[in-house]
Amino acid sequence: MRVEETAFVEFHCWNVGTPGGVEVPEAFWVFMGFPETHRVMWRIVEKCIKPALEAARRAGIQVIHVQPESIASKYPENRVSRIEDSDPPLEAIPGYNVMRAEMTHGKGYMRWEGWSRLDICEPLKPLPGEPVIVTTEEMDLFCREQGIINLIYAGFATNLCILDSDAAMKPMRRLGYRCILLRECTLAVEHHDTLDEMLNTRTAIRYIETWVGYTASLQDFLSGLGQE
Repeated sequence: MRVEETAFVEFHCWNVGTPGGVEVPEAFWVFMGFPETHRVMWRIVEKCIKPALEAARRAGIQVIHVQPESIASKYPENRVSRIEDSDPPLEAIPGYNVMRAEMTHGKGYMRWEGWSRLDICEPLKPLPGEPVIVTTEEMDLFCREQGIINLIYAGFATNLCILDSDAAMKPMRRLGYRCILLRECTLAVEHHDTLDEMLNTRTAIRYIETWVGYTASLQDFLSGLGQE
């Protein structure tokens, strides 16, 4: 792959449970879930994603940050031109999505006070000139303008946002991009009975390798850049 055709994608790396960030709430299932999973997430950020991001910058690879609008709006100098989505269709069952979210995350989840403080975690914040992108359409337009066809993903969560959110691996693969996930630079939402063996993470990685795109080790990525 050519450097000028490649982007490193920091994906939904949030500051929940990080030093100086937002505390993991006891009442709700937020981001990676329970406190121990957030501790694992933070180790991955420090020991894997941060070195990968810095290596990409040194190599001249375009760095892209994919975040929801509530976070992207905190970086107006980095925010790419917005492409407005059409209004979503009305719910078949009015109010169902809110009800389902509260069943999963806890009643009052969307009113959690921590939402306003949610941000990109400190070690991975965008530098001047690094775009912050929200939607698949914005990602596609930016990549086509820059001649980018290879997307190297690092972030969370392997079995949720990395797969299906806007600008994630599945929507970008459908648009014909080569999507690659760095295996050590991600973590699925795990549960108390899956965390020790990283069962959900390993299953999601195998799913990606079979149906979505490719994965690579952090060591292979660094070696390919001559930065072992």
